[in-house]
Amino acid sequence: MGRGTIKEAKVESTNTVEFRFPYSGSQHATLILLKHPVKGHGGVGLKIERGQFMTSFDDTGYGEQWHIAVRFDGGPLQSFLIVRNENGDSRYAIISAYERFVSKLRKAKTVKIEAPFWQEGTRVFEFNVEGLE
Repeated sequence: MGRGTIKEAKVESTNTVEFRFPYSGSQHATLILLKHPVKGHGGVGLKIERGQFMTSFDDTGYGEQWHIAVRFDGGPLQSFLIVRNENGDSRYAIISAYERFVSKLRKAKTVKIEAPFWQEGTRVFEFNVEGLE
């Protein structure tokens, strides 16, 4: 409608994880970056092929808060709040603090993300982000 194009970059994890039934089978996670032409900012998301992220209801502090642990290259662990996506699909998690996350990501070659899953505990995914635009 003439408002521009939403830009997207994504990268699949270099490792896989195994969950129990009903989400069994080897699977990757995908790290997704979005840039919105009208809003002027973007979003960072995680997607799992099968499973359910444990996410916060929103970023206002309402309800239980869920976080991911992120390591950019060999740096220190950093915590980011994760919230549910707008359509409620639990295979997706939105990472809060877009600017902070992306500024670290731009300087990194690798990113490790430890995320919580319903009835599966936490799992770590590794991403090669060198050259990601």
